[in-house]
Amino acid sequence: MATVLSFYEMVQAVNEGSSPHAPLVNKYQATIPNDLLYPYVRGIVADDLSYVGNPTVIGAETPDKISFKIDNLPLDFTSVTVNVRLQANGTDLSNGTVSVDMYQGLPRSGSTRIGEIDFPADISGAYTAATWYEFTQVINVALITDRKDLWMHIRMDRGTGLSDALFRMSWLVLQVGRPTYQLAETPVSKNYANSLRKIVIASAIQKGTTGTTKWRYRIVPCDADGCAVGSASDEFGVGDGNDTLDATDHICISWLDIVGATSYKVYRMFAGGTPSSTGLIGTVLPGLGDCGTGEDEGDTGIKDTGDEGGEEFDESLCQGVTTVTYPSAEDTV
Repeated sequence: MATVLSFYEMVQAVNEGSSPHAPLVNKYQATIPNDLLYPYVRGIVADDLSYVGNPTVIGAETPDKISFKIDNLPLDFTSVTVNVRLQANGTDLSNGTVSVDMYQGLPRSGSTRIGEIDFPADISGAYTAATWYEFTQVINVALITDRKDLWMHIRMDRGTGLSDALFRMSWLVLQVGRPTYQLAETPVSKNYANSLRKIVIASAIQKGTTGTTKWRYRIVPCDADGCAVGSASDEFGVGDGNDTLDATDHICISWLDIVGATSYKVYRMFAGGTPSSTGLIGTVLPGLGDCGTGEDEGDTGIKDTGDEGGEEFDESLCQGVTTVTYPSAEDTV
């Protein structure tokens, strides 16, 4: 019987680092809350436009550790393969390492490790700095005793005394095989507004004088059919934003471009400083680079310097217009 492949992403993160520890960061060196970490590690299609890693400056040598819960595997799975892309930078990685392990049960709770990838140790020969390496490991399915309690554990360790061992991870996904007589259980999303994919990679970085304002934003992609409310980004922002926004003290907003978008509308969702208004702050063309610098590398950005775009915020953007269709429920065990 033929086999169909489904791709299962990580759905929940648990910080495993001890205190003090250096939390994982995104490509802009911003610390990522656990519940927002996985969008920076791409799913089914591998690309390196976004990634997570250890920070460039740390105050402790404790390894960065995160555990991800894996979405429940199908009842009749026949194969499981781990796919991950990793990169190393630095002049000396003699004690630095990245480990990507698969566990039956939550790590550090008496669980069993059933898969292991070590980087750069698993490279044949010397590593090349700033080069992405893709690893694949086939898991022995006989070791999986509970398909609803599988976890991935990621550890990024600079090693004692090393200051330049920087690691990045851009892709982490499970490839799961199953017989073709059933539909894959992964839900299929359809956007009624138009065909634009949802913006899931967005970042807001405070620049200039640090304040206490919790600035929040939302990005809406547009094409010839209009602006896709259902494809809007989730609300994101900073908790230590500038109390007053201007050309010097501003919030740098960046996101990954999505295929088909001809422009983006950027909305300020909350303001406790100056200005105090919410609404549209700008309409941006694709390819302006991080924070609008014009780098044209698949990123688009804008600086929130306090300007207004003249359009009041539409409450519908808070809710989204997305319908998710699920296949029929699986058989019980």
